[in-house]
Amino acid sequence: FFRRTRVMRALRNIIQNISTHFPWNRYTFRYVEDIPEYPARRILYIVGSIKSSWLLFFKCPCGCDKVIHLNLMEDESARWSYTMIRNRVNIAPSIHRLKGCKSHFWIKKGRIIWCFH
Repeated sequence: FFRRTRVMRALRNIIQNISTHFPWNRYTFRYVEDIPEYPARRILYIVGSIKSSWLLFFKCPCGCDKVIHLNLMEDESARWSYTMIRNRVNIAPSIHRLKGCKSHFWIKKGRIIWCFH
């Protein structure tokens, strides 16, 4: 059991390290006033302004094409935050879809980092 767990962990690390370097794994961001009817892939839309943004949304990176909405309002209990580092977005905490594809991932420096269970 212990050996198998170590092998699986090593394989996950290899896959994660390889996948973070592909260009299709990189997300850019765009500030918008309203939610677009057809959001583009690999774009993180931030509704509001730099000083007061209230919603972040994007298409799920797994390819299911569902739109993920993340609350950014500080007075709400379920909320996320984002930071910018050299024009790349970090989102915290992780994003975990409980329905549908059940994807679980982080966005660090504009890249998807998958959480494997």
